[in-house]
Amino acid sequence: MFFRWRPAHFGAEIYWMGIIDHDDIGRHRYEEAKRFATEMIALAPKILGTYVRMDVGIAGSDFDHQEAHKTYPIGLPSPQGDAILLHQYCYDRGIACGFIHPEDDLSRLKLFYVPHWVMWKDEWTAKLEAFAEAGGTVVIGARTGTRTGDNHVIRETAPGTALSKLTGVRVEDFGRLTAPGANGLFDVMERSGGLVIPPNKPAESNRRQRRFKIGNREMTAGHFYENLIIEPTSK
Repeated sequence: MFFRWRPAHFGAEIYWMGIIDHDDIGRHRYEEAKRFATEMIALAPKILGTYVRMDVGIAGSDFDHQEAHKTYPIGLPSPQGDAILLHQYCYDRGIACGFIHPEDDLSRLKLFYVPHWVMWKDEWTAKLEAFAEAGGTVVIGARTGTRTGDNHVIRETAPGTALSKLTGVRVEDFGRLTAPGANGLFDVMERSGGLVIPPNKPAESNRRQRRFKIGNREMTAGHFYENLIIEPTSK
């Protein structure tokens, strides 16, 4: 709840104040913290054991996943950016939605979404498998599980053995696509001499298109694609 007990005496954070001051004397921040603790203790019987209702859970991104994504986003939004899109959609429609880690208790959820977590641990897959077997729905974002904890690309077919078994698919091919209506992959390109704006003419990448169907609607993919092989044993 509070950043630190006392502030640093040197370095870049000397004015990130603590509960007590540089001279080890507690003043108004100390009194505020003490009052807060007293109020929380009084509320404890009403709070302990309760939980926030959540029908849709989103794997909350963290520093490692955000930084791993930055190394090569390949046209995808960041895990956090993608998660916010779903959260906003649910919020606007009154759907109980929140952020939760794969290691946490997923049993009260109806749906769990993993937004492009390129680094993945097999023990998380076991949790998701148990959740799905109990009737929950799991949605895995593109490129999930395609890198190791060191941010190295895995040496097996994506998304790795455990996630492939869970999802029933393997990624045969993937790549970037132009955004809908764009002439090429990049609006602005960075070169050694500075930023370069490409000419307003269709690039070769503009010709590479992937189409897919949702129900009876055929749509053109944008930004990124994955071609999936569905395992024969998948339902």
